[in-house]
Amino acid sequence: MQTHSGRRGPHIIAPECSIDCLRYVLSRVSLNTLARAYDAPFNPPTTVEDVVDLYLQGRLCEICGLGPHRIREIETALISAGLITADGQIHRRRKPGALLEAIAQGLKSCGLEIREFRHGDELVEILIANPEDASKGEARVGYDGKVTWESSGDIETCGGMEGIRDTITGLLIGDVTNS
Repeated sequence: MQTHSGRRGPHIIAPECSIDCLRYVLSRVSLNTLARAYDAPFNPPTTVEDVVDLYLQGRLCEICGLGPHRIREIETALISAGLITADGQIHRRRKPGALLEAIAQGLKSCGLEIREFRHGDELVEILIANPEDASKGEARVGYDGKVTWESSGDIETCGGMEGIRDTITGLLIGDVTNS
């Protein structure tokens, strides 16, 4: 799912967005040609959903100036934004904010500290930390489904080479001390 940072912070490119949201994923020429819909037998698209509909109906080629290359660029942008699938179907997805809410609740019940980042009412990212042991680092789960873990320190503060090895193997393959 593609996000962009606008004046109001991180934002997901969603069907209800203005066509202007596509400026973060399309070239200026493609966006301007699409938004103006030169010589098209329909009104110019005003929302991302309008663009998705035109793509799915195979009508983008009716816009003067949108050839195969630019249509492929639009298709790629719609796929990367999670609006359509690679085979050209509407992407039916669970609301990511609701999924993040469920993940956050589950992690809170394990005693972890959760910091929530919102765009309006929508939860767009959570930052997870262990309040009992900050040396374990932080994990982030984003609206786009990406998960990262980050820890900083030197070898000595991380428990030496064995501590680093145990932390990484514990995260990636499970607790090796119980094997």
